[in-house]
Amino acid sequence: MSDTIRDAALRALRDGLAVVLIRPGQKAPLCPLSAAEGKRADDVVRAEARSAGDARWGLRKHACGLHCALTDETSLISALARLAKNGVIPNLAIETGRSRVVVVDVDTAAEKDAFLTAWTEATGEHMTSEPPTVTSPGAKGAEGTWKHKDGGHYWFRVPEGDDLPTGGPGVIKAPGGGSLLWRDRYVLIPPSERSEGAYRWTGEIRQLLPWLREFIEKKAAETADRTPSGEIRNGDPVDDWAAGVPWAGILAPDGWTDTGKADNCGCPIWTAPGNHDSPKSATAHEVGCTYCTTEGGQAPLHIWTDNVPECAADAVEAHGRSISKLTYVAFRDHDGDMGEAMAELGIDDEGPDDFAGMLPDGAQTEGAPGLTAEHAEWLTDKAVSKEFKKITAQWKAQKIKNDLLAAQTSAITNDGRLVGAGDFALDEPETIPALWGEGDQVLAAEGEGFMICGHQGTGKSTLIQQFVLHRAGLLDGPLLGLLVKRDDRPTLILAMDRPRQIARSLRRMVTDDQREIFNARVKIWKGPLPFDVTASATALADWAEKVCPGVGLIVADSVKDFAPGISKDEVGAALNSAWQEVIAREIELGLVHHERKSDGKSSRTHSLDDVYGSTWLTSGLGSVLVLDGNPGEAVQELRHLKQPGAVVGPLTLRHDHRCGRTSIASITTDVKAVLEANAAIDEGMAMSAVQVAQAAFGKADTAEVQRARRDLDRLVENELAEVIKGRRGGPPSRWYLTGLGDFR
Repeated sequence: MSDTIRDAALRALRDGLAVVLIRPGQKAPLCPLSAAEGKRADDVVRAEARSAGDARWGLRKHACGLHCALTDETSLISALARLAKNGVIPNLAIETGRSRVVVVDVDTAAEKDAFLTAWTEATGEHMTSEPPTVTSPGAKGAEGTWKHKDGGHYWFRVPEGDDLPTGGPGVIKAPGGGSLLWRDRYVLIPPSERSEGAYRWTGEIRQLLPWLREFIEKKAAETADRTPSGEIRNGDPVDDWAAGVPWAGILAPDGWTDTGKADNCGCPIWTAPGNHDSPKSATAHEVGCTYCTTEGGQAPLHIWTDNVPECAADAVEAHGRSISKLTYVAFRDHDGDMGEAMAELGIDDEGPDDFAGMLPDGAQTEGAPGLTAEHAEWLTDKAVSKEFKKITAQWKAQKIKNDLLAAQTSAITNDGRLVGAGDFALDEPETIPALWGEGDQVLAAEGEGFMICGHQGTGKSTLIQQFVLHRAGLLDGPLLGLLVKRDDRPTLILAMDRPRQIARSLRRMVTDDQREIFNARVKIWKGPLPFDVTASATALADWAEKVCPGVGLIVADSVKDFAPGISKDEVGAALNSAWQEVIAREIELGLVHHERKSDGKSSRTHSLDDVYGSTWLTSGLGSVLVLDGNPGEAVQELRHLKQPGAVVGPLTLRHDHRCGRTSIASITTDVKAVLEANAAIDEGMAMSAVQVAQAAFGKADTAEVQRARRDLDRLVENELAEVIKGRRGGPPSRWYLTGLGDFR
């Protein structure tokens, strides 16, 4: 055992901290018990589970991790010695509650700055340069890129006798940014190490600040207010059962780990068993969460990743990414049989005297014999009673499904979407109603949805942001020579992909005196959506109308962040259904998306085949644009792959990265200037497209040569240049400016 680890663990314990042993090089806790101690603890848990009627009692194990935090030297020294004997040098952590420590965990420099700004505003002291108590090493993804770094932990001691709230999850979103942990959570301490680096002491441990304590009290009270007490509001037996079983009691025995962090809604984030690029496998929503419906006294588990236990994956495939506690248990223990799960759990557990009330409506017709003494006697048999309850539960589940389907069908057919064919066809304008364009030159049409596609760094976000600002009246004039229709309804931008980069891009385009109107007409959602878009065709539209009342346009940046697996047709079809529902509610839709990566074997087709993912992603859209060029370059080419009218372009665009403006590149500043310069040097020489591309764009690759040839042909069309046609096997075509004499 490293003396450093041993000494650090003992110092922490003697300083009143509850020590948690962590797997070497990781953040996951390990069990400090010996094999014999662990077996005895497992036996106790299994005996309790068996007596409670748990069908999986034989698989249950004692709780480890923070539940086994060490608070006495004898146990700590014994555990460390046992690990050392097996060659294990653990990382170290402390459990916040028993350590009487509040920790603000910030993952990035941005979260750190936001928290320190909130600290400064709350106290009037200049705290923006305050270092974290512990600097954390950050985390890298599977490809070696940083997922977050430059973060750390700010520690605050809770004075003796000053007890913090015991209700709620023990973790909330911190003021400004990050997560605030005060109970049932753990954080790693120095000298723990991971592959990204070591944890280091870099700042001081302060006494809990009054404003921070008030913040905890306020948020804990809000959580308590939203948690029901007493009877479940609708009295449903499933809700009654679910309200008494926390998600932790279901997930932890299956190897899930509470990350100690809260999602945007304040509900805890869990990591599934196994290795993961991101610790955010699922969000276990709690009763009263504003992001989901919890009126029945329970809240769902929203699963973000495909790498989950088989039972959870099966549940997601059958019911979508948001699942209930009963659904999880049914797929884990009963192959998805909800009725069997309810019967096993004792849900809807009426006795034999309630036999008639348990029968489905209509199960007994008029004149049919009712409950007999023989029936009642049969039901005293536990096996018969259990089987009957299973059948009844299955019937009720099917009836609920049918009722929901009927309600949805009624809603769809009664909201004005069913119209006469004559009105439908003859009331449509003869010209295309354009969001962006005129006549038949339309880059985006009303009620059809459009997509801007391209590789990274080609200016997709820059272009669609300018469209939004023109639409909101914050920019004047045409965009790429075409008018954008003004609309005062708010735009909702889903900044799901690198929101800070999107913010910097928008910052170039507006001024501070436009802040008020910008706030009113454009709303930004930062980061991933708090629900599964593919779970329901109406989920996206319902949520958008709730968070942004009166929304007139949804812009998604980018499509890949809607759902994992967009190359799968079932995912693409689900997204298309969600987009069509948005459009059907007269909300316009703009999408930012990526092209497929080249495999080095097939060339680009300049068609919809270049768009990454399922064909369903573009099938329901009216217009698809692609930006083609090298990442970061000012000059890009716009191609119109799918059109509501005539093909627009191709257009050669120029991005002005300083102010965030895009314009059609002027041929007089590129190709024409090259011809003029050449004529001044040698009046007797015309130039080939290869020569022009090299002079105008600095290289003569295929894309640059094609761009030069298009601009040269435009000069010819405008009678500004003439061309000497080449021939196959002979000299190439050559161009020269009109009126400069004879050329060879």
